[in-house]
Amino acid sequence: RAIEDELAPKGYHIIICQTHGDASKENESIDTLLNAQVDGILISSSNKEIEPFNRVLAKNIPLVFFDRKKTMKGVSSVVIDDFEGGYNATLHLIKQGYTRIAHLSGNRSIEIYKNRYLGYKQALIDNGLEFNEDYVIQTSSDRISGSNSLKSLLELNPAPNAIFSASDLAALGAIQELKLKHIKVPHEFAVVGFSNEPFTQFMELSISTVDQSPLEMGKIAAQVFLEQVASTTDEKIEKNIVLPTELIIRKSSALVD
Repeated sequence: RAIEDELAPKGYHIIICQTHGDASKENESIDTLLNAQVDGILISSSNKEIEPFNRVLAKNIPLVFFDRKKTMKGVSSVVIDDFEGGYNATLHLIKQGYTRIAHLSGNRSIEIYKNRYLGYKQALIDNGLEFNEDYVIQTSSDRISGSNSLKSLLELNPAPNAIFSASDLAALGAIQELKLKHIKVPHEFAVVGFSNEPFTQFMELSISTVDQSPLEMGKIAAQVFLEQVASTTDEKIEKNIVLPTELIIRKSSALVD
């Protein structure tokens, strides 16, 4: 919405392509947009390959990454500080008194999930807590995966007593499984997610989460695109903007005021 709000007054029409993290669909979407001779591409990419984006640059079409980026010379990006987000979420759990903190990680070949994991790990180290690889589960960002991950974690000895999840949906699945097992949240087990999805604040047990500032990210990405279009030089504009995160503390982890 923020991208459209920024670009529509300038006469641009927005084409939205949903790939759901599928690299092949992403490649198809890029080809479709290139064939449509679009004025620019703003993308949150799950693609491991650089070649599709080289095709965009070869046609001299402005390219801006947001949220999930590739590091490419002459290409701008707008992201959040995922390391900071993971660090602060874990630090919050530590300050609440939890000492056995697990992490539900996304695919760490994707930079945002790698950085959230590294932030989690560093917070443990900085506060004198043991980093236990068994407490880290790479999982999909959905409710069922979160539930299954929680089951696996509870089989460990000792089992964790808190989770920092790299996604809100996985966090939701973990909370639902805790409820089925009659484990009290947050008194016996705390959960923090990531993204600040709308459902997290409206549940009876609202979920603590890290806000990604999607509106601000979209607005700035659109502004960077407009700068590229307005540039009168052949030199590519490259801006790498990192936005701060905000930890939103709710009932799922608020054990101590």
